[in-house]
Amino acid sequence: MRSSSQCPVCRDPRYQELFGLRDRLFRVTESSFTLRECAGCGVLYIDPMPAEEEIEALYPASYWMGAGDPPRGKALRNLRERYRRIVISSHRRIVRSVVDRQMREGRWAGLLDVGCGDGSALESFACRPCTGLEISPQAARAVQTRGLGSVRGLLAPAPFRREAFSLVTMFHVLEHLPRPQIYLESAREILTKDGTLIVQVPNADSWQARLLRSRWQGFDPPRHLVNFSARTLRALLESAGFRVVAESHFSIRDNPACLAMSLAPGLYPPARVGGPAEGLTGALADLAFLTLTLASTPFAVAESLVGRGAVVMARCTPV
Repeated sequence: MRSSSQCPVCRDPRYQELFGLRDRLFRVTESSFTLRECAGCGVLYIDPMPAEEEIEALYPASYWMGAGDPPRGKALRNLRERYRRIVISSHRRIVRSVVDRQMREGRWAGLLDVGCGDGSALESFACRPCTGLEISPQAARAVQTRGLGSVRGLLAPAPFRREAFSLVTMFHVLEHLPRPQIYLESAREILTKDGTLIVQVPNADSWQARLLRSRWQGFDPPRHLVNFSARTLRALLESAGFRVVAESHFSIRDNPACLAMSLAPGLYPPARVGGPAEGLTGALADLAFLTLTLASTPFAVAESLVGRGAVVMARCTPV
């Protein structure tokens, strides 16, 4: 870990310290972090910042959902898969609206899902051609078992030709990057001139973040390096050559679950010691987490209705 001498987005050395953070979810490190607010662009970032060679070790195999599941417990994995398909419906609806419009207008050139995880979302989008990009070898293999194309690597530099895709999605990617603008610039290069970029990040200006502060799971140190509000995300996208055409603040998959993880991180299935637990104990823990997630939904909906939801999703076009 190294101390951050300047903002990772605008490079301004001025900042205000907000509060301390620890890894409450996966507990891969006992280190403490400080959340800083940049005086120049307003983004939040952690200090110290993990070095590039340290980042991979901060992600346990179970982080990529089903990608780290053991081979046993097929019925439980199938149940989790059905649950993920239900909660990913809002993402699917937004993505399919773009895909269908591009197909009708003869502009469809394929989808790239950056940070695709185990490919469950990519599979639900049901479009071809499509490719998943992920740094995890377990996740890349999981995507391939679904019969989908996957590339293991980073988007910067882009391992694709220019204007290779008409749609690029980044669901919960930018907050993991030490230089998020570089990824956005790479996305612009591989998008067609009339293509679409969809970005989603945790909303550091949400009610959850304001109420829970260091206990809000959206900050997720040390994996989330940079944290955005709707305003700072929009400014970053514009600086990278995009125009935001639509913005939303609710995801049935992310908002209630983020609140549940904040209140009871030990119940989150992939974060339990040794990976997702099996047997009666694991089933009861899963049920408890599901119950807490459902109970969190009314609050998550309410904060979203006033533009303070736990996530910000932006649909953009290249300028």
